[in-house]
Amino acid sequence: MSETWPAGRVSVDLERSLTQPPKVDHIVSSALLETDLFRAIFNRLGDAVFVVDPVGEVFIDVNERACELLGYSRSALMETGPVGVHPHEVLMWRQIVGAALRDRSVRTTELSCRTANGDLLPVEVAATAIEIEGKACVIFAVRDITVRKKMQRALQETEERYRSLVDESPDLILVHVDEIIVFANSTGPKLLGFESSANMVGRPLMDFIAPEFRGLHRERSNRVLRHGETAPAAEVELLKADGSTVNFEGIATPIKFRGESAVQVVLRDISERKRMEHERSVLAEIGVVVGSTLAIGKVYERFANLVGSLIPFDRISISEFDLANDTIRPVYLSGLQVEGWSEDVSHPISASRLGPVIHRRQALLFDAESTARHAMENPDSAVGAAAGLTTGLAVPLNVRDQTIGVLNLSSCDPDAYGNEHLELAIRVANQIAPAVENARLYKQAGVMAAHEERNRLARDLHDSVTQTLYSLTLHSEASIRHANAGDLEQVKARLGQMGESALQALKEMRLLVYQLRPPALEDAGLISALQHRLDAVEKRSGVRTRLILDREYRLPANIENALFPVAIEALNNAIKHANASIVEMRINTVDGGIELTVGDNGRGFAVAERSAQGGVGLASMSERLSDIGGRLSVKSVVGKGTTITAFIGLDSPDSGSSGADHPDHQGASA
Repeated sequence: MSETWPAGRVSVDLERSLTQPPKVDHIVSSALLETDLFRAIFNRLGDAVFVVDPVGEVFIDVNERACELLGYSRSALMETGPVGVHPHEVLMWRQIVGAALRDRSVRTTELSCRTANGDLLPVEVAATAIEIEGKACVIFAVRDITVRKKMQRALQETEERYRSLVDESPDLILVHVDEIIVFANSTGPKLLGFESSANMVGRPLMDFIAPEFRGLHRERSNRVLRHGETAPAAEVELLKADGSTVNFEGIATPIKFRGESAVQVVLRDISERKRMEHERSVLAEIGVVVGSTLAIGKVYERFANLVGSLIPFDRISISEFDLANDTIRPVYLSGLQVEGWSEDVSHPISASRLGPVIHRRQALLFDAESTARHAMENPDSAVGAAAGLTTGLAVPLNVRDQTIGVLNLSSCDPDAYGNEHLELAIRVANQIAPAVENARLYKQAGVMAAHEERNRLARDLHDSVTQTLYSLTLHSEASIRHANAGDLEQVKARLGQMGESALQALKEMRLLVYQLRPPALEDAGLISALQHRLDAVEKRSGVRTRLILDREYRLPANIENALFPVAIEALNNAIKHANASIVEMRINTVDGGIELTVGDNGRGFAVAERSAQGGVGLASMSERLSDIGGRLSVKSVVGKGTTITAFIGLDSPDSGSSGADHPDHQGASA
């Protein structure tokens, strides 16, 4: 045996002993252990090395790393011996020595070594049997695993903490392999009405997903596994234990679960969020519906349907409060009928439980117990209870600092309402209260307007038709006198004047009838409304008319609203004052704007003189146009007629449009 081979062989075996114990016998001479070459290799090894007798009680040799690791001098460590280094694991130590001698090697085992200062140091050892001078012994490679053990403890603590967080998470956390649930946290399944995770683990994931969402979830899971990327949050409906569905939002992440590719899904219950989103959406729609018209009676039914999607009811009513008489009057009722209560029938506040709602502006929830008690104490007024209504919500309709009415919701279900329903009903009432008040004011304004319109028509009849008819009687009486006197020429003249007066009266009557029922401008549009006027008044009065367009138009509403009364005033002047037989109206696009021209062949007037007199009609036309950046011009020649021109620029700040709607085909005349 050469001198260099054994030392090299032993050093290699020492280095390999942690992971690849040798399978051949090793015979080392005691002299070899003392050679300089061996000592150099022996001491330069990165791991501590013990050479132990076959009993495991004596160190035959130790390297410098062993002394450094345990804090001993070489002599002190040799004296301490294996039993002193492993005082708490003597039996295991001896078992490892015995196994190494029997099997020639023992793979890595974890032990603890006591250091010179008494600390226990976690180590990993590998043992290999060798012979020295024909005597068996065991060589140990010893590696410090303090850092590893700390990392393991930290990892274990992290895992325990993570499991605790997962188990206590308010979310539902699932892990599935091939769509079979292999893990479910302890609290999550309760969100679906299950007692524990045992009700879910081992079952197909699709058993818990609503059918319409299964395809989407399967696609997401496959994508997660295929690309190894987290799938973003997506909504899904899960099936509860009772078969009902609940809204969740889930994030899917690829993980390894016990060595297998798996998908972890974190699902958060978003039922409350969906409910709030629905509430906001419906409340916004209620605001749009009740604010869309001043004739609120037309939208009450739609309003009730929207409220029903938020709050269940068997009966809904909206009542107005009459402060002067201390009464309430239902303006809308729907649902279960209650004896004695119908729309537009007033009732004293004292005949209901609504006193605090009206007078204290206090929203109330009437539960089944209070309803039954009220029915016993007030049998004559408890008509709702008699109809089967057991619970209710009564919310004041407040506008500014005044209660104008009550929103009432009632149900036959004794458990229908809670505080959350009352709060929601208050929000609904806040939406409709201004609309109810506006409708009430609009109705009042309509009554006043009708009264004023009747007065105006009476004045117009007196100033125009009545005067004309009175002149007819004068002409008639004069004709009779001239006839009795035999003055036929005067009779003919008077009869001619009577005909003219009768024709004028007819024109004025037609004009009044038109004013009573003008076409709806917003429905018909400017052109149709003007044509309707020409047909209804001018043509039937024998006036020849023409409406000439350079194009077909549907202008912005504010422009049509400004031009229409200007055109009507010009036509009225031609009928009432100018005695015109021809009226021509033109609408053209001129210089980036719309120009309306009304011309007649009537008697005309002196413009300067009329302006000096401050004519109300021309002034109102000019003012109306000026309000939206337009202008009015008037040309008139006595005995030859009048031309009134209105111009509005389409790009003016108040015109509401950057251009008119111009189809490519030409408009024509009437």
